[in-house]
Parts: sequence; structure tokens; C-alpha cells
Amino acid sequence: MTAVIDGQAWTSGSAGRYAQVGNFGLIQIQGNHNNTVILLQLYNVDSVGTYSLGVSGTNVGGYGQVTDLLPRGWATPLSGAAGSITLTTLTNTRIAGTFTFTADSSLGSASGSRVVTQGSFDLLLGFSGSTTWPLPDEYGSSFAGTIGGGAWNSATTVMTLLNTTLVIGANNTSYSISIGLTSFNGTGSYTVGSQPGEVVVVLQGPAVNPTGPLNCCWGGALGNTGTLTITSLTATRIAGNLTATLVPTPGTAASGTISLDTDFDLGIP
Repeated sequence: MTAVIDGQAWTSGSAGRYAQVGNFGLIQIQGNHNNTVILLQLYNVDSVGTYSLGVSGTNVGGYGQVTDLLPRGWATPLSGAAGSITLTTLTNTRIAGTFTFTADSSLGSASGSRVVTQGSFDLLLGFSGSTTWPLPDEYGSSFAGTIGGGAWNSATTVMTLLNTTLVIGANNTSYSISIGLTSFNGTGSYTVGSQPGEVVVVLQGPAVNPTGPLNCCWGGALGNTGTLTITSLTATRIAGNLTATLVPTPGTAASGTISLDTDFDLGIP
């Protein structure tokens, strides 16, 4: 396992280097060089591909961390876009791939950020705990697209579906999206608005506004337009698209309309 941390080459020794699948299919990949440890955790991943780092356990993707003995720690923020990992091999006995991420201070006297590039690993894969493998179909969600013309990827995504009520929540360190529908009846298109039976969409953020107070919120009242399209629905997953143009919520600091164009693929708990 090798990488470059803040421009300095890092190569893990054999001690402390491992890859394993644990409870609920959590994959941990770790290496240690002179007590500087890189840890990668992957959630809801059981196939090769490229996945975002900087997401929580609700999503498909993972998390990156750098620690030392002081102890200090740096971890990928829940931005949905703190880095990526590409798995080129994933079998019952072996895992290989590449990674890159930027981690923010999170533990002890750590400050600033650590930039990890050119990461690479090719390790034996073990299993521990109550491992479920391959993963059940309902494991892991994704929700991504554009907000205000800029790329946006959810770090945490939740949903509930009870009879005719569908509720979806998705957020990262910049924006939070809430979707509510009380007239859900399967696949098809639903109008975004504020009337009974229509899709209510609320957008909050950006979470950090260097020029002043939180610029919140849009949606949830009159004047919003758009469409929620459910393209696929099974007992374990729901997928579709949300396009909307939202007006500022009355009484908030938001100004001007904002547009969303997002796709989602969610596990049904």
C-alpha cells in the first residue's frame, strides 16, 4: 500500500497493513508507515468501480483518514466530494485499487488539511464479524446532480415509504434537500408545488457562507415548479429524478430562484 501525503512518499510496512470485510459489509483498508496510518472505510460496496469519499454509512462510497501517534487525526468531511477510490479488483480473497482524498483536521491537536494522492493498494481480503456478502439489494443509496448549476453529491441520504407517503432527505456540507409527497402511488411523474398532493421540496444552505449569514432557504411555499419522476420501484429500491426551480422561502435570507437537477437510487429500509 503506497501513497503521497502532502507531497511526501508513504509506503506501508507489513505490520498494520490489512483489508477486511466486517459487519454489514463494511470494508476497511489500512496501512502504517512510521506510525502514520491511512485508513479507508467503504460502505455498501461489493463490486469494482469508482466511488466517492466523504460520505456516511447510508450511502455507497466511503471515508478516508490519516492519523499519527500524537494523537492527531484528519478525516474526509461529509462533503460527498472529498476524494475518490477506484476498485479494480474485488473478490472473496483480494482487493486492489487506487485512491485520492483531502482530509480535514478532526482529532487532537491536528490543524489544517492533509492531501493524499497517488494512493494504491493490492491486498489479501479477509472477513470478520457478522459479514453479509454479497450485500443485500437494499444496502446503500446515492443522490447526486447539480444545484444552482454546480455539482452536488449527497453524503447522507435517508428515505421512508409508508403507504402513500414518501419522504426523502439528502445532505452534505453545502446543501440539504427535503422531499415530501403524500399522494405516492408508484412509478410515474409528480408535480412539484405546494398544493395538496403535490411534491413539496425544501432546500437549505449553503451551510458555510463566508460573506454573511446562512443563505437559507428555498421551496416549501408558492411559486415552486418542477417534476419528481420515479423510474423504478421494487421491494428493496426506488430510483428516479428530481428537477425543480425553487423560490426563496418567505422570511428567510435567501434571494433569487435556484434550480436543481438530481438523480437518486435509494435502498428501501
